[in-house]
Amino acid sequence: MITTPGWSSVSGRIRTGECSALPPKHSLFHTGVFGHTMAQSGYEIRYNLLNDARNMLYENWHLSCETIRSNAQLKNESISKMPEPPTASDIKSLAEDLYEFVQRH
Repeated sequence: MITTPGWSSVSGRIRTGECSALPPKHSLFHTGVFGHTMAQSGYEIRYNLLNDARNMLYENWHLSCETIRSNAQLKNESISKMPEPPTASDIKSLAEDLYEFVQRH
């Protein structure tokens, strides 16, 4: 499982449908040890893109689940099938697409 400090409890609640979370905001810069602004390394950028991809896919999945639940409740119907949560390959694929976009622009 991919984790970001402070997000492990949120990702667990997203999987169970208890809440939604907005992806964390990232900057290409961070504050170094002595307070100097430093550019992020390639590893940090890719890590952030991977986390952003995970958060985007889980947010979309959560919204799909909520829509299905709401529609079923409005129509007084039972829920026949819920969408599958994103897989690791889905997350990796989206992260690669995001990374390609960043490289081109």
